[in-house]
Amino acid sequence: MKTSRTILAALLVTALMTTAAVLSAGPPIPNFLWADGSLYRTILTGNNLPDGGPKDGLYVIPDLAGQRPVAESKPGDLDYNGGRWQVYFIDVIDASAIDHELTSWKEVQNFMSSGDLAFGGMGPSFVCPVIK
Repeated sequence: MKTSRTILAALLVTALMTTAAVLSAGPPIPNFLWADGSLYRTILTGNNLPDGGPKDGLYVIPDLAGQRPVAESKPGDLDYNGGRWQVYFIDVIDASAIDHELTSWKEVQNFMSSGDLAFGGMGPSFVCPVIK
C-alpha cells in the first residue's frame, strides 16, 4: 500500500514537472509548500536538474491527506539553493500520532525521530522558485 502511494506520488510529481515543461513558466501557485511555518507560492519552470550539485530537500508525504510539501530551506536562509529542489518521499508509519498539517522540516524530523514517519525514497530534482 505504501509502495503504491509512493509510486502514485512520484507519478504526480513527474506529471507536474511535465506539465510545467509544456506550459513553461505559468502563473504563481499559491500556498504550494511549507517552510519554517510559513506558506510559500511557486512558479513552475519545467527545468529538471541533473543528480549532482547543491539542492534543498522538498519532502512529500503522500499518506497524509491534505499535507502540502515541506521544504528544508527557504529564501533568506544562508543554506538556501535558489529554488533547486530534490524531492524526498516520506512514509507514514503511525498516522494517529500526527493530528495536524506539518509546516516545517524540523517538525518532519521530529516525527521521523519518534518513528511516526520514515524515509520512503528519492524523487526528481528540479528548479522551482518559491515566493512569500
